[in-house]
Amino acid sequence: MHPICVMLGLFFAVIVVKSDVDRPPRFNQKNVHKSHITHHNLNTEEAERRRKADSDWYPTEDSCAKTLDVPKVALMFLTRGYVQHHDTWKLWFEDVQGMLPLSAMQVLCLYTPFSNALCEHLCTQSVRLCAKSDWSECGQAAGCTAETISTAGHSCGMSGGPKLLHQQHLFSVVTHVGAAEDFSGFPQNSIFHGTVVPTTIRTHWGTHAITKAILLLMEFALEESLNERFVLLSESDIPLYPPAVMYLQLMSEQKSRIHACDDKFFLSKAGRWAGQLSTSKLQPQHWRLSDTWVTLTRHHAEVITDAVEIEREFALNCEHSEGGDAAMWRQCFSDQHLLASVLSYKGLENETFCNATLTNSDSGDPQRPHSFMESELSIARLIGLRTPDTESCRDTAAIWLADAQVAHVSAFNATVCSTYVQPFGSDLAPSCPLFARKFGPEIADKVTRIMNATGLLRHTAPLSQMD
Repeated sequence: MHPICVMLGLFFAVIVVKSDVDRPPRFNQKNVHKSHITHHNLNTEEAERRRKADSDWYPTEDSCAKTLDVPKVALMFLTRGYVQHHDTWKLWFEDVQGMLPLSAMQVLCLYTPFSNALCEHLCTQSVRLCAKSDWSECGQAAGCTAETISTAGHSCGMSGGPKLLHQQHLFSVVTHVGAAEDFSGFPQNSIFHGTVVPTTIRTHWGTHAITKAILLLMEFALEESLNERFVLLSESDIPLYPPAVMYLQLMSEQKSRIHACDDKFFLSKAGRWAGQLSTSKLQPQHWRLSDTWVTLTRHHAEVITDAVEIEREFALNCEHSEGGDAAMWRQCFSDQHLLASVLSYKGLENETFCNATLTNSDSGDPQRPHSFMESELSIARLIGLRTPDTESCRDTAAIWLADAQVAHVSAFNATVCSTYVQPFGSDLAPSCPLFARKFGPEIADKVTRIMNATGLLRHTAPLSQMD
């Protein structure tokens, strides 16, 4: 092994320090299940006062991801209060602590004096793409100075920050909590502390306020320049795959998981269209229906948040009617129509998956999700939500493939530098669900126990394989 690589390997050694982050969160004993983060019993006015006095929005710069130019997936939680499966998400994020794509780690290799041929190979394969024959020129072109390597070594391990989210570099998290909720913020030892956007919108089912909250989440997520994929989740969602699989799958998809395809008009709930929605821009042929829970590319998120005029028309003319069955024909849920219709108007239908599924509601109809009961939960049921029997959803193969694409930063050595990283070719089609809902708070403990006992959310390849 080259002596410089040995030195770099030592540079990246990580000491795991137990802190308050590792301790279980405090719980409200009055709640029916102990997995709930403390939900202080405050009236709405007091909760609002405390929220203003002690902001729960602390965006931090990820120097590791920034140094290595690691693109991120933004997880946008649209909640009515606490995240019901906090412990499961904590387990999920723990699995990706200090993990990086090999392609990002190989950027550091460009500064080590390997042979010219090897350097040229690494340069052309790296995300920096600087096909130079001389290793020093190549390293400089990639920005890999000794200072850069030193910075990455310090910031990419467990020393990257005091919180669990700071110790992983593939995901960012933003959360919106309905302002009408009796909610005073996540405690400091919660993984969601610091992720709640400072602006809140009073949301109510069936109203355009939900769409405004979604757009607000996007705007805050877009402030992070490294975010390239945007995923919308609810408080009752759980992940079905380890984080490395989720990350590589979403980053490999060049289209958004949203139904903006040109269907027959009646399939897009034509009765919800109102003539007042017709502007010089939006017309009936642009009307689309999609599930609320979607993934978007950065370009699509930017296009949607920029569509201010169309959003204004939806706010005025697409609203849920409280008039009972007689008014059902004019019920309009803008969260199911606005995003996809904007992409249709912009002529971006071909950049979306027509048959995509992000979240398995186990009901056949994402608009009427099944609420799981504790008696229904088992490892077989949770694995079944991945739809592994479908030929296009080879879950086991996807997990093993992902394990070959990522490594812990402490495993940085000559093996990493000399490894050819094949582009991630997923074994999961866009129709394969990555998350599942609805799992209520009363079964959160059991969900976490199953996930923890079975390793359903953990990567499988031991780190020793990288030595």
